[in-house]
Amino acid sequence: YRRSPEHVFPVPLEDCLSAVKYFIANAESFGVDPHRIAISGDSAGGNLAMAVALNLSTDSRITHPLKSQILIYPALQAFDFQLPSYQTFHDESGPFIISTHGLVRAFLWYGAGKTLFFNSFLTNNHTTSALKRSKYSNFVSEKNVPKKFFNENYIETKSDYGDEETCNEVSDWILNPLFAPLMATNESLSKLPPTFILLAEYDVLRDDGYILAKRLKNLNQKVQLSYWEGLQHGFLLFGLEASEKAMNEIIKYVHKNV
Repeated sequence: YRRSPEHVFPVPLEDCLSAVKYFIANAESFGVDPHRIAISGDSAGGNLAMAVALNLSTDSRITHPLKSQILIYPALQAFDFQLPSYQTFHDESGPFIISTHGLVRAFLWYGAGKTLFFNSFLTNNHTTSALKRSKYSNFVSEKNVPKKFFNENYIETKSDYGDEETCNEVSDWILNPLFAPLMATNESLSKLPPTFILLAEYDVLRDDGYILAKRLKNLNQKVQLSYWEGLQHGFLLFGLEASEKAMNEIIKYVHKNV
């Protein structure tokens, strides 16, 4: 797909949608059973994979719905950058593939093609106090994050501040579930196929995945969560023993569910 910042949202998503829809429509010519197609992606790809799944779940022209979605440490929201994992891995001083700083830049490149609002996003000043008390805040609620991730250094976020001018500039895309899939309503989430989510302990995106898993479970959706302690974002590609085990777990899930 075409990449940001040269090609901002929704262009990368539209490229993915075009490819997936073409593949579904022509599955048999590829020797594929159209009833047994799943979608997967890791990190930014996890964002795009879930956005594609959300789009297809409401497209009446899709005759063969996706059998499953497999999300590997996915980036799912640009609303709250003060969740426990974002506070823990906030800067670039640790041995981590991506930090809160890096993720904020990536989302800004994807949504706006520039990092003009970097400091506002980093401090959650990009959402108004009204938005912080809205349904959207509930979609990314820290209540869905396991208590073990709230260490002694965690600072509870407040809802009594926010820059309205910045919010007006960015709200159209940060609240769009096709840009930030955790912004999807419960009704939309209930239409998704069975979901596999793989997460790592040392990952700024860890809490996004936990929140999604909890929301899906609350809706009685089929979801399998695979959490890997002692590993960081991107570990599936590191060639470690754990990398092989995690990949085998995904393969096992695909054999059983696809």
